Amino acid sequence: MALGKKPDDRLATPLCRYHHRLQHSFNETIFWLDHGFDPFAIAERLYAEYGGTGGAPRVKRKKVKPRKPPHMRQKIRSRGFEKRRK
Repeated sequence: MALGKKPDDRLATPLCRYHHRLQHSFNETIFWLDHGFDPFAIAERLYAEYGGTGGAPRVKRKKVKPRKPPHMRQKIRSRGFEKRRK
């Protein structure tokens, strides 16, 4: 067994903090049987649904220009609407 190696994401099943600690507190097989879930089926479905990209976006994202400092921004011009008089 190779300690210190990260397991493949294909086998990962996300859990909240409480259930993650509970899972590690006793036998993992018993944990899943008690909760009535098949972790391998869940992991396989999630991996297939999200493309197995390891967290990378499927489509390359468009770069966003950094915002200009306030003193360099242009003021928004009025559209020429008249102010209402009371």
